[in-house]
Amino acid sequence: MRGRNVSASGIVCTIKQRKRDTMQRRSIAKGVPVFALALAAASGANAQQLGKMQLQLQPRVAQLQAIGAIPQLVPVHIRLGAEVSPRVKFDGGIDFTIPGLHISPRLSTRIDLDAVVSANFGRVTTLFPLTIDEIYSPQIIGLNAFYAGVGIGPYLGERTRFGGKILAGATLAHSIGLEGTMHFAGFGDPLFTLQLRFPLGR
Repeated sequence: MRGRNVSASGIVCTIKQRKRDTMQRRSIAKGVPVFALALAAASGANAQQLGKMQLQLQPRVAQLQAIGAIPQLVPVHIRLGAEVSPRVKFDGGIDFTIPGLHISPRLSTRIDLDAVVSANFGRVTTLFPLTIDEIYSPQIIGLNAFYAGVGIGPYLGERTRFGGKILAGATLAHSIGLEGTMHFAGFGDPLFTLQLRFPLGR
């Protein structure tokens, strides 16, 4: 009798344990879809946020690309050198070649801005020639990218006058050129400058 009671109680415990296991499996099975749905919702929310961020960044990226393309659309050059006559002064400048704008198919239009700096007895004066130039580049054998031109415009400084200039230059190597210019500032002696010219943004 005792053996039968023990076996019966063991069977009851086994049945109860199986019920518990079944309930746990059911609860886990119910929880998996809920977790999956929550994970999918979180992923969808993250995807929406990423999409919004991309839309917000697109205009800025386009602006940066446009800024980076400016030196390619409008060639820009920096010039560094000195005025060598009638006195020695620092001369730096920047020029922009305007594509498609010219008075003749054989000419190109360039806008120049220079700064001729003079320091005498602790006093610094600066002359700013701002000119529009027409440049001619003939195909001459033995000369590497030789060009010459003339320009006119205001010479801004203590006395602002309308003036002009004659220039000539050539590319030496690796897009670096040498340019000489005779300025007629509208007052005083003509100014002769000699500068190295190199492209910006390459």
